[in-house]
Amino acid sequence: MKFECSQFFQFRLVGALLLLSFTLIGCGGPNETINGRVSYYNNIGDEVLAEGVSVKLFDEEGIIAIHQETSSLLAENLNKLKDEETSEEFLESYFSELFDVIDSVPALDVVETDEEGHFDFSFPRGNCMVTAQVLGGGEKTPRWLKLFSLNASMSVDLDLNGGNQLTMSVDESIISVAQLESQFKRHLEEKKLIAEWKAKARKDMVFISPGSFLMGGRGNDIPEIQDETPHEVTITRGFWIGKFEVTNKQWNDAWDIEDSCSTTASFPKTQVSYGQAQAFCWKLTEIERGSSNLPKQFVYRLPTEAEWEYACRAGSSTEYYFGDDPAGLLNHAYYNRNGNGVNWATGEGYKMNANPLGLYGLYGNVMEWCFDWYGDYPAVSVGNPIGSLKGQERVLRGGSFASGESQCRSASRFQREPTFSDFQVGFRLVLSYPL
Repeated sequence: MKFECSQFFQFRLVGALLLLSFTLIGCGGPNETINGRVSYYNNIGDEVLAEGVSVKLFDEEGIIAIHQETSSLLAENLNKLKDEETSEEFLESYFSELFDVIDSVPALDVVETDEEGHFDFSFPRGNCMVTAQVLGGGEKTPRWLKLFSLNASMSVDLDLNGGNQLTMSVDESIISVAQLESQFKRHLEEKKLIAEWKAKARKDMVFISPGSFLMGGRGNDIPEIQDETPHEVTITRGFWIGKFEVTNKQWNDAWDIEDSCSTTASFPKTQVSYGQAQAFCWKLTEIERGSSNLPKQFVYRLPTEAEWEYACRAGSSTEYYFGDDPAGLLNHAYYNRNGNGVNWATGEGYKMNANPLGLYGLYGNVMEWCFDWYGDYPAVSVGNPIGSLKGQERVLRGGSFASGESQCRSASRFQREPTFSDFQVGFRLVLSYPL
């Protein structure tokens, strides 16, 4: 049975068509066995038994390591894209590095197929993942990789004749080569759309280019620091973020509320819960789409915690974007040494200095809601993180007029229930793709 290769693999396999047929029987009970067979079709359509092919078995720890490293790797490769690159060039580079990731993660066991292409593993516990890398069609043909994971409670025959497939998660979701090519093309389309929209975007927002940075604390001994594990983060999608915190005027205009106190119009909107901040983002998206001021693909939303810190740091690696000396906060923030127990007007009249990207009020004044559920950071590199998948509290960033120096650092984190509202809490807009 033949399967259809993507254009990339048609280009690279030089006529050799590879096929893997694995049959799994159990995967997790004591001494249960994984049985499989590896073969491929040659360029005249004959099935060739793949003798001596290295097959690797990974436990759940290995699955997680591969998932985390490949996610970060994909993000890094997308950031390296140039408009003139083809999908073949991109995938060639990405897959070459992907194979290196697989080789670098310790396998639970490694076996070779026999003269009929058969192999088997004895696997005693948990989830497992099997990889096979086949060489065919000539010395320059790349290895072909198949990954899959199967829960210990399942017993199923797997037919892999459908194409080149990869799984990059702990569940059974499949990412095919064709999907990776589609993701590549979509990324180029996004770059063009962003380039076109830069001239039309709101003047009170700043565009943040994709890139990588070290997120989290810097390892000092401040007692208040917790849950700030340093880890590499790659952002692959550029986004716009508000120069200032959302003001009372912006809030009232969106909800068509008559402003009876113009003296507070330029002050940040406070006493707003997470849900109310999200509702404002949806309302503003609806308004601007109705006025044709927004591409259909874009929405207003809260920043992810990673986006917030990436924009705040502006390329810095110090405790604050201006350095490590907290005395500099007096020129950049209203906090407990100069805030006088109240929040301060923002907007063009804001008296404190901006960060290098032109963003104001990131430290102090009011804490800002982020999209994420509060949770522990990963200890490895990640791409486009959106925080914990579930939780009880949402993330707040930046500190407030009542915060101390350590609470106004670029890495400092706060958490509150989504229903929480206070004079110290506001938010800042992001304009980008939906999460």
